[in-house]
Amino acid sequence: ITNRNFMMGRAFTNYHLKNHSRICVIGYDILMKLFSRESPLQKVLQINGNNNKQYSCLVVGVMSSQSSNSEWFKPDQQIIVPDTFLSQMSNNWNSKPYEFDMTVQADSSIEDLSTKIKQYFHLKYGRSAMVNVDSDQVLVAQMRKFLNLFGMLLAGVAFI
Repeated sequence: ITNRNFMMGRAFTNYHLKNHSRICVIGYDILMKLFSRESPLQKVLQINGNNNKQYSCLVVGVMSSQSSNSEWFKPDQQIIVPDTFLSQMSNNWNSKPYEFDMTVQADSSIEDLSTKIKQYFHLKYGRSAMVNVDSDQVLVAQMRKFLNLFGMLLAGVAFI
């Protein structure tokens, strides 16, 4: 979904999730800084958790380099761990997912899916759930609507 490719190694499996496996996939910059002269696969990496403890994870994969123009999102500096391992490393607040990406079939209704996703999280978490569903299609539709209104405004000014 995010167009990330593996440079080497593999992704997590359901086995890793169910067994709270202490494994990780690292970004390209981490590979270059820590393992520039050797393969990082099957090497142990130490990660500091939010509770000031260190946790070991076995490197099972390396993501290919990916550029980003965001100051906050640097994919080449990421260490990706299964959420079951993250819940062991973090306090209750930081161990919860805050974003996920998904794809849908081309003939699916994005608005219906958005409504169902919001309903699911509100049923599961109640009022504490802050759910935003963003879609490229919704954004494009809003931009078209804005441009149409702006075009009518310019036509009205030109008419006057």
